[in-house]
Amino acid sequence: MLSRSLVWRKKHGVDKILSEYQEPPVVKEHFPGAWHGHDREGRPVFLLRLGQMDAKGLIRSVGEEGLTKLTLHICEEGIKLTEDSAHRLKQPISTWTMLLDLEGLNMRHLWRPGIKALLHIIEICEANYPETLGRVLIIRAPRVFPILWTLVCPLIDETSRAKRSEEHTSELQSPLQS
Repeated sequence: MLSRSLVWRKKHGVDKILSEYQEPPVVKEHFPGAWHGHDREGRPVFLLRLGQMDAKGLIRSVGEEGLTKLTLHICEEGIKLTEDSAHRLKQPISTWTMLLDLEGLNMRHLWRPGIKALLHIIEICEANYPETLGRVLIIRAPRVFPILWTLVCPLIDETSRAKRSEEHTSELQSPLQS
């Protein structure tokens, strides 16, 4: 797995992504996700407002390859931020937290190419960033969420599935507290 991942990193220029990746203007303006503070354990938090994302517009604008590059950039930023947190807190921190806000998620999000892109991203992350995502907190899940989860769940490995949690966000700190 490690040798495949190293070959993959070289093929996709992942080691240069933090210094070379330029977010397309459409991503800067319309991608509803960003790094935002730390949780109680000091892990960086990535807030993704998935229910607010126009997956169809994003994929049509940047393509699946552009969405993959964005994901790789986010994952590499996460690794850097976990290292920064570990140094700052003088304790081992090797994972980050994702706060997944599903407010607004509806049947239009079940667009086949969007689901395909999501599954591709999950596959890339599981194969090349194992055990970097410590926890996924899901908030404001609408009625359509169980349908989406049923479609996606069998394709996610068991360890990753166990990280999904529908907890309250009280354990998150604002950037002002971090």
